Parts: sequence; C-alpha cells; structure tokens
Amino acid sequence: MEKNSVNLSKNRWKTAGLFVLFFLTFLLILHGLPLSLDDYGFLNEHFASTSQALHYVLTFGNGRFLGNSGIIFLMHHLVLGDVIRAAALAGIAILLPVVLSLNSLPARLLSMFLLLTIAPGIFGQVYSWMSGFQNYVPPLLLLLLTLLLIRESGRGSLLAKIRQGLLVFLLAVCMQFYIEHSSCMNVLTAFLLTIWLKRKKDPRFSYAFLFLLGALLGLVCMFFAMFFVAPEVHGGVQSYFSGGFFNILRGLLRNAVLLFGMYTENAIALGTMAIFCSVLLARFPDAVPERKRWFVYFGMLGPSVIFLLSLISSVKPFYGKLAVAESILLVLAMLVYMISVLYTLLSLSRNTGRQNIIRAAVLYILALVAVLPILVVWPTGYRCLFHSGVMLFGAELSLAEDLMEYADPPKVKKMISEAMAAALAAAILCQTAVFTDIRRMVSIRDAWLEEQAEMGADSAAYFLLPTQYIYDIWNGENVHYATVGDRQIQLEILPADVWFRMYYYHYT
Repeated sequence: MEKNSVNLSKNRWKTAGLFVLFFLTFLLILHGLPLSLDDYGFLNEHFASTSQALHYVLTFGNGRFLGNSGIIFLMHHLVLGDVIRAAALAGIAILLPVVLSLNSLPARLLSMFLLLTIAPGIFGQVYSWMSGFQNYVPPLLLLLLTLLLIRESGRGSLLAKIRQGLLVFLLAVCMQFYIEHSSCMNVLTAFLLTIWLKRKKDPRFSYAFLFLLGALLGLVCMFFAMFFVAPEVHGGVQSYFSGGFFNILRGLLRNAVLLFGMYTENAIALGTMAIFCSVLLARFPDAVPERKRWFVYFGMLGPSVIFLLSLISSVKPFYGKLAVAESILLVLAMLVYMISVLYTLLSLSRNTGRQNIIRAAVLYILALVAVLPILVVWPTGYRCLFHSGVMLFGAELSLAEDLMEYADPPKVKKMISEAMAAALAAAILCQTAVFTDIRRMVSIRDAWLEEQAEMGADSAAYFLLPTQYIYDIWNGENVHYATVGDRQIQLEILPADVWFRMYYYHYT
C-alpha cells in the first residue's frame, strides 16, 4: 500500500514536470505572434459596462459565448494570452495520455510530438491565430478534464460526490459554447460513454449521465441563441444546399476533396499510425488472412508515403483547383488508407481483445466521424479538423502503449524513450527556428511601415508571411489599410520574395 502511494506520488511529480516542459516549449514557440483577421475586430471592441459586453456576446450571432468573450479578453491582455495559449496546449498534451490511462514515458512524449507536428494549416489556424485558438482548443481541454473527472469520480463523502457531479455538469455546459461541430461531437462522446458505463453497471454512470445532460443543454442554448436571440446568424447563411440534388452532390464532393487533402497534411501522424498498425499486425498475423495481409500493409504504408511526398512538394494550395490529378490521387489514397487502417484495427480488436487496441479502434472511428459534419459546412478550413486530429492522436497513443508492453528487456524500453525524446527535441528545434524566422519577418515589416508613416506616405508595399504556420489571407476585392501610429496607410500587397528583393536586401 505504501509502495503504491510512493509510486503515485512519483508519477504525479513526473506529470507536473512534463507539463512545465511542454508549457515552456509552447510559450517559446508561440509568444509574440502577429494578430490577423478576426483578432483586429475583437481588439477594437470596448465596452462601457459588463451588461453591454454581455449583450454583445449574446447577440453576436453564433452562440459561441465563451469563445467570443474569451477572445475579447485575450485581445486586451496579449501577454497573458500567450501564457494561456501555452498552458492550454500543454494541458491537452498531458491530459490526453492521462485520460487514456497511459503511463509510459514514450506515450507521453509522443503526445507532445504529435501536437507539435500537426498539419501546418491546422497549426496556423488553431495555435497561432488567437481567435482560432480560443474557439477550438478550450472545448477539447474541457472535454479531457471532464473525462478525467468522471474517471476519478465516486470517491469521498456524499458532499464530495455532489460537488463532483455539479462540476461535471458545469464543464459539460461550458464546453458547448465554443464551436458548433465540437459541440456536436461532445454530445456523441457523452452519449457513448453513458451507454457504455450503463451496460457495465459502472457506478460512474450517473456522472456520465450528468455529462450528457449538460452537453445537450449547452448545445440547445448555443443553437437557440444563434437562430432566435441574435438578429441574424453571424456571417449570414451561405449554403450550396439550396440548388437541388446535383448542387448538394457537388458541394459534398468539393468539401471531401478539400478536407481529405487538408487531412493528408497530418503526414507524420498518419504515417505513425500506419507503422504502429503494421507492427501490431506482424505481431498478430492471424488477425488478417495471409492473402489480404499484404494488401493491408500496402493500403496503410503506400498512402503514407504519398502524403509525406505531397506535403514536401507543396501541392496543398491547389486542392481541387489547378492540381486536379494530384487532388484525385490524394482523395483515393486517403480512402484506401482509412479503410485499411479501420480494417486492421477492427481485425486486431476482434482477434486479440486487447483493451488498448479496442480503445484505439473506437478513437479512430470517432476521428472519422468528427469529419462528417464538416462535409456539409461552407466555407470550411483546416481548423475544423483539429477535433478529429486529437482523436487520431489518442488512437496512436493507445497503440504505442500496447506496443511498449512487448519492449523487453528494460534496456529496449530505455532506448525507445531516448529515441522518442530525440524526435521530440528535433521537432521543438525545427518549430522554434520556423517561428523565430516568422517573428523576424514581422519585425522587418513593422519597421518598414513605421518608416513609411514617419515619411508621410499614404501607401506602402506590404507582404503576407509566406508560411501556413500563420493564418492570414488577402482579399483582393477590398482595399486594405494599416494604422501606424496616428496615420492610416493603404497597403499594396506584394509576394514576400519580391518585397524583400525590392525593399530589404539592397539595404543589407
């Protein structure tokens, strides 16, 4: 008993140490990034009273009460915003393996590695863009906290159990006021968890039921505010689903091409999943008949190579537009990959009955389901895939934990831990270099605008950062301005390489 207590205490200290490490890593990478798009709109919002701010949030038009109020707060406390962003992302990296009861060091390091090497487009729209972060990260953090609380619930006095239940209900309601498709997935997660605990006659069923009630209540409030409280839906109601069957089909195909193409940019995560499944299939060859086994290997590993090559060759800006052949190839490769991995996980689950593999299969299915609602949403973007991506990461962590059980003797486990630590260190160095370069370009651009303002210029050449790690767009149909000091300057967009050649390199 005393030994277990000591081990638990050591594990908690290790978890706390990893959280501090992950927090400092995200803070190092993401501090002081430029604002973009919606950030400026929220930055300019000022309220004379709390009631005025509350009215603004309630009638904004999308039901994202906590998302909108949070971004307004972050825009007026940018340094604190960097700290909160780093803490939230580090929290997800830590909580994901903890919620899944994964204790091995490689699995915990892999969690951080996968979050750092997520698709550049998702990184830019969810991590770097403050408005995107505020709407897409907190609901997943609250979901993981709720699941952890349910797992640890049912202990202590009656008063403690009541407090636990109320906290679960409150977190369930709060997680629904951020982004719509995550809110729908939270309800599905709560429903599945409630059914599962009910069938097991688990005493934690009551807490899962409170989770379900809170999630449903939050979802109803969100959509009620969107359609009945606000004067109009924010952004208007734009849909390609009003022109008959062929228009619906065209819209679904368009979104499928875009989303599949975007998803393939998670090349490292998808390749890691393919490798894990292949190793487990080699470990349990009876799970799949021999004549099908090589087709499955090819169906997982072949597309993974295509995804990596596609990411390197930068086909990504042209999904469904110019690079028609490449888009079709990626869609077909993604379909083959999804079916092969799903078939492998289901076969391994049925053949082995191992808990981690079954859990991985469930999470992988949920990752696929999380994409389905986005097929009927327009416009869509990388950020909509974050929820699905985190579920995919959870599936991979479960497989990694299962594989670690076969890493024997202890020397092999140590080698795996060291290799994972080295991979994570490499990812941190690469991302630090990328964002150091980004901040340097921003400082050069800002200094140029300040110089032009001091000279009394009415317009100035301007460039967008040539990276997907910063989410910024240029609408050529509108005239854009920047306010520098007390002067408003019209911006004339140029490609970054042209701008540097014309206005910077000749100075140096």
